[in-house]
Amino acid sequence: MKKRNLVNTKWIAALAAGMILSLATVGSVFAAEASKPIGPGAAVKQEVEAVKPDTLGYWVQTEGIWYFYNEDGTPALGWIKDKGKDYYLTEGGRLVVNTITPDGYFVNRNGEWFQRKTTIFEEAFAAPQKFPSVNDEWAGKASLDELNKKIDALFFNRKIKITEHAVEYVSDALGKEEVLLGAYKDTSDGSYRFDIRISLEPSSTSKTKPATYDYMVFRALMYQLTSTPEQLEDAIYSSWEENNRWNISRDHWVWVGDAWVKYTAGSGAGYYYVYPVGPQ
Repeated sequence: MKKRNLVNTKWIAALAAGMILSLATVGSVFAAEASKPIGPGAAVKQEVEAVKPDTLGYWVQTEGIWYFYNEDGTPALGWIKDKGKDYYLTEGGRLVVNTITPDGYFVNRNGEWFQRKTTIFEEAFAAPQKFPSVNDEWAGKASLDELNKKIDALFFNRKIKITEHAVEYVSDALGKEEVLLGAYKDTSDGSYRFDIRISLEPSSTSKTKPATYDYMVFRALMYQLTSTPEQLEDAIYSSWEENNRWNISRDHWVWVGDAWVKYTAGSGAGYYYVYPVGPQ
């Protein structure tokens, strides 16, 4: 009995080795543990993914670059969906990262595209799917209207004004109106300008303090200007209030998500120009 088991064991081991060698010849060595999914953006990366993505096929990493192959082994091309995220592949199945796709969508450093969404004082905001056209309606007009009602109920001298080409957050003191924050469309070149004249305090959370609403309106306006509002928010905030970690400058354009950003200063104000990045 022991001898027969030994023979069977050797036969099974040889068969398993042959199967692995066969898989290796087509460039597909699958991960041993399905509980550790890999692929773009995953913490655990191996040569090929064990868990199938939404689109039938598999990832392969070569010299730090990810490629996606269809189930039949041919390289995929264009958009695929994997675990709820969208990825864009060029010739040969190569994943593009941190760029604008040929059809105008920003993919992050993991190659992921997804629509950014948030809630600001119980109001839902969704960023445009790609850099917004100045010819379209403001992306969050309805939510801005609702946010304005809440502000108006608390602070008689603050309100959000929306027109076709501008969204302004204004203060009315003694009958004199001042623009605290403003987003403006430039139809001549398809860009935007963002104006700021107040201090921003993200640490303020009290719903009875104007500073809390000031920052929330700032965030809401970022969702009108870009498909990557969290990046633009950080870039402008750090330029205006902190150490300018994005190196926003009046001398050159800086790439922030799906946009080029430049800065000029005014009397007690900052003016940020937001211009779309084209396909790379």
